[in-house]
Formats: sequence, structure tokens, C-alpha cells
Amino acid sequence: MTYSVTCQYAHHDHSESEDLGNKRALEVLQIFDQFPWSEQVEEANRLEKCSPTLSVDDKANRRLIWVSAYGAAAELVYVSECSFPGMKKALFGLIERTGIVAFQKDGFTQNQARLLIRGTNPCSIKPLNNALSVCRYSRGGKIWASRLPRS
Repeated sequence: MTYSVTCQYAHHDHSESEDLGNKRALEVLQIFDQFPWSEQVEEANRLEKCSPTLSVDDKANRRLIWVSAYGAAAELVYVSECSFPGMKKALFGLIERTGIVAFQKDGFTQNQARLLIRGTNPCSIKPLNNALSVCRYSRGGKIWASRLPRS
């Protein structure tokens, strides 16, 4: 299985990104590990433009995760958002209907952000909750964003 991967660098406008093509899960991890997070955060702070962002899109299953970094280069803070098909509450929670569910969380370390992208248990929310103890979702179910399947 491959994923569409894009990077947004500090010099990009918000509507711009660099398409890295389709990558397997292991390649996505390598891109995350080799991404110049500190340098790009410094550059983003200097330019006052985009925070560096890595996006991974599973277009076949309509699942997306992105990880972005900000702060001081020596103490990076990561933020992530994932979206996937699922049940959404409507009418003040009285009914549920199918839609695109999105979760965003701030305050990750680099290792925690990496955990969002790597994994052994695809589509499982429990490893994310157990490993990071930061995401508290009201519903069970499946979240692709917590893990990418191994290639």
C-alpha cells in the first residue's frame, strides 16, 4: 500500500506544498526522520510564513494525517490532525450520521509525532491513547491516523 506524501516548507505560501509522490509506510517514516524540522522551524520563525508540515494521504480510504512543528528550534512542539470517514454527531448530539471525522492535538514531542505515523496496528485508536495518553476520544472505533501499516 502506498500513501501520497507532501511537505510544506517554511518558504511556501499556505497554499503551496512539495509533492513527494506515493510512498510506502517505511519510506514515510524515513521522510519524517530525515525532515529538517529544526532548520525549517527556525526559517519559519524568521520568515513568519508556514510551519514545516508533513502530510500523508491515504486517498483510497479517504484518510489523512499531517504533522507540523513550531516553537524554538531547540524545543520543537508538534501538532497533528487526522481525518477519516466515521460517525459524526449532529443536532446537538441527538443523532449520528456518516461523515468525515477530524481530530487535532497539540503539544507532541518529536517521538510522539513519529508514533502517529509509524505503527504495527493499523486503524487502531488504542495504541495512540495508551502510548501518548494525550488523545481522549469519546467514541471507540478506528483511527488510521494513529498508525500506518507496515509495508
